[in-house]
Amino acid sequence: MSEQQAQLEKKDHIATITLNNPQTFNSMSQALLDDTLQLFCDAESDADVRVVIFTGAGKAFCAGADLPYVETFANAGVTRRYMEGINGVTNAIVRMAKPVIAMVNGVAAGAGCNWVLACDIIYCARSARLAQSFARVGLIPDGGGT
Repeated sequence: MSEQQAQLEKKDHIATITLNNPQTFNSMSQALLDDTLQLFCDAESDADVRVVIFTGAGKAFCAGADLPYVETFANAGVTRRYMEGINGVTNAIVRMAKPVIAMVNGVAAGAGCNWVLACDIIYCARSARLAQSFARVGLIPDGGGT
Protein backbone atom coordinates (compact mmCIF):
# COMPACT_ATOMS: atom_id res chain seq x y z
CA MET A 1 0.00 0.00 0.00
CA SER A 2 1.36 3.42 -0.92
CA GLU A 3 1.80 6.26 1.53
CA GLN A 4 -1.09 8.68 1.89
CA GLN A 5 -0.78 11.79 -0.28
CA ALA A 6 -2.23 13.90 2.54
CA GLN A 7 -1.91 13.35 6.27
CA LEU A 8 -3.87 14.41 9.34
CA GLU A 9 -2.38 15.11 12.73
CA LYS A 10 -4.53 16.13 15.70
CA LYS A 11 -3.22 17.80 18.84
CA ASP A 12 -4.81 20.21 21.35
CA HIS A 13 -8.04 20.63 19.33
CA ILE A 14 -6.04 21.50 16.18
CA ALA A 15 -6.15 19.33 13.07
CA THR A 16 -3.21 19.78 10.72
CA ILE A 17 -3.74 18.57 7.17
CA THR A 18 -0.46 18.25 5.30
CA LEU A 19 -0.19 17.64 1.57
CA ASN A 20 2.41 14.89 1.44
CA ASN A 21 3.98 14.48 -1.99
CA PRO A 22 7.07 16.69 -1.65
CA GLN A 23 8.85 15.03 -4.60
CA THR A 24 6.37 16.75 -6.95
CA PHE A 25 5.99 19.88 -4.79
CA ASN A 26 2.64 18.44 -3.65
CA SER A 27 1.16 18.66 -7.13
CA MET A 28 -2.34 17.25 -7.45
CA SER A 29 -2.71 13.58 -8.30
CA GLN A 30 -6.09 11.90 -7.93
CA ALA A 31 -4.80 10.22 -4.76
CA LEU A 32 -3.79 13.58 -3.27
CA LEU A 33 -7.23 15.03 -4.07
CA ASP A 34 -9.09 12.04 -2.63
CA ASP A 35 -6.97 11.92 0.53
CA THR A 36 -7.21 15.69 1.11
CA LEU A 37 -10.98 15.79 0.67
CA GLN A 38 -11.42 12.84 3.06
CA LEU A 39 -9.26 14.52 5.71
CA PHE A 40 -11.25 17.77 5.49
CA CYS A 41 -14.44 15.73 5.95
CA ASP A 42 -12.88 13.93 8.93
CA ALA A 43 -11.82 17.22 10.54
CA GLU A 44 -15.26 18.74 9.96
CA SER A 45 -17.05 15.85 11.66
CA ASP A 46 -14.63 15.57 14.62
CA ALA A 47 -16.17 17.47 17.54
CA ASP A 48 -12.75 17.64 19.25
CA VAL A 49 -11.28 19.68 16.36
CA ARG A 50 -11.73 23.44 16.71
CA VAL A 51 -9.43 24.71 13.95
CA VAL A 52 -7.74 23.27 10.86
CA ILE A 53 -4.24 24.14 9.68
CA PHE A 54 -3.59 23.37 5.99
CA THR A 55 0.02 23.09 4.78
CA GLY A 56 2.37 21.23 2.47
CA ALA A 57 5.34 18.98 3.18
CA GLY A 58 8.76 19.89 1.82
CA LYS A 59 9.64 23.04 -0.09
CA ALA A 60 6.17 23.86 -1.44
CA PHE A 61 2.58 24.22 -0.36
CA CYS A 62 1.15 22.92 -3.65
CA ALA A 63 2.35 23.34 -7.24
CA GLY A 64 -1.21 22.89 -8.55
CA ALA A 65 -2.24 20.30 -11.09
CA ASP A 66 0.27 17.60 -11.95
CA LEU A 67 0.29 18.41 -15.67
CA PRO A 68 2.24 15.31 -16.81
CA TYR A 69 -0.30 13.21 -14.88
CA VAL A 70 -3.24 15.13 -16.40
CA GLU A 71 -1.85 14.49 -19.90
CA THR A 72 -2.34 10.73 -19.30
CA PHE A 73 -6.12 11.03 -18.88
CA ALA A 74 -7.85 8.67 -21.30
CA ASN A 75 -11.29 10.28 -21.46
CA ALA A 76 -13.58 13.06 -20.27
CA GLY A 77 -14.83 10.96 -17.34
CA VAL A 78 -11.36 10.78 -15.80
CA THR A 79 -10.89 14.51 -16.34
CA ARG A 80 -14.29 15.26 -14.78
CA ARG A 81 -13.47 13.18 -11.67
CA TYR A 82 -10.14 15.00 -11.32
CA MET A 83 -11.75 18.45 -11.62
CA GLU A 84 -14.48 17.44 -9.17
CA GLY A 85 -11.71 16.50 -6.74
CA ILE A 86 -10.03 19.91 -7.04
CA ASN A 87 -13.32 21.74 -6.62
CA GLY A 88 -14.40 19.37 -3.84
CA VAL A 89 -11.41 20.38 -1.72
CA THR A 90 -12.08 24.08 -2.42
CA ASN A 91 -15.71 23.63 -1.37
CA ALA A 92 -14.71 21.71 1.77
CA ILE A 93 -12.45 24.59 2.81
CA VAL A 94 -15.05 27.27 2.09
CA ARG A 95 -17.91 25.39 3.78
CA MET A 96 -15.89 24.32 6.83
CA ALA A 97 -17.64 25.58 9.97
CA LYS A 98 -14.26 25.71 11.72
CA PRO A 99 -11.53 28.21 10.82
CA VAL A 100 -9.04 26.99 8.22
CA ILE A 101 -5.55 28.49 8.39
CA ALA A 102 -3.21 28.15 5.42
CA MET A 103 0.46 27.86 6.37
CA VAL A 104 2.22 28.55 3.08
CA ASN A 105 5.82 27.55 2.52
CA GLY A 106 7.28 27.83 -0.96
CA VAL A 107 5.09 27.91 -4.03
CA ALA A 108 1.29 27.77 -4.07
CA ALA A 109 0.41 27.74 -7.76
CA GLY A 110 -2.76 27.37 -9.79
CA ALA A 111 -5.43 25.44 -7.91
CA GLY A 112 -3.00 25.21 -4.98
CA CYS A 113 -3.04 29.01 -4.81
CA ASN A 114 -6.84 28.95 -4.99
CA TRP A 115 -6.96 26.53 -2.05
CA VAL A 116 -4.88 29.04 -0.08
CA LEU A 117 -7.22 31.87 -1.05
CA ALA A 118 -10.23 29.82 0.10
CA CYS A 119 -8.83 29.63 3.65
CA ASP A 120 -9.96 31.97 6.42
CA ILE A 121 -6.44 33.06 7.44
CA ILE A 122 -3.20 32.85 5.47
CA TYR A 123 0.29 32.81 7.01
CA CYS A 124 3.16 32.92 4.54
CA ALA A 125 6.80 32.08 5.11
CA ARG A 126 9.35 34.35 3.44
CA SER A 127 9.74 31.58 0.86
CA ALA A 128 6.03 31.69 -0.09
CA ARG A 129 5.13 32.47 -3.68
CA LEU A 130 1.53 32.62 -4.92
CA ALA A 131 1.03 32.17 -8.66
CA GLN A 132 -1.88 32.06 -11.09
CA SER A 133 -0.35 30.83 -14.35
CA PHE A 134 -3.37 29.30 -16.06
CA ALA A 135 -3.19 31.46 -19.18
CA ARG A 136 0.48 30.60 -19.70
CA VAL A 137 -0.38 26.91 -20.04
CA GLY A 138 -3.66 27.39 -21.93
CA LEU A 139 -6.05 26.56 -19.09
CA ILE A 140 -9.11 28.14 -17.52
CA PRO A 141 -8.68 28.79 -13.77
CA ASP A 142 -10.07 26.02 -11.57
CA GLY A 143 -10.60 25.53 -7.87
CA GLY A 144 -12.42 28.85 -7.50
CA GLY A 145 -9.78 30.86 -9.35
CA THR A 146 -12.17 32.71 -11.62
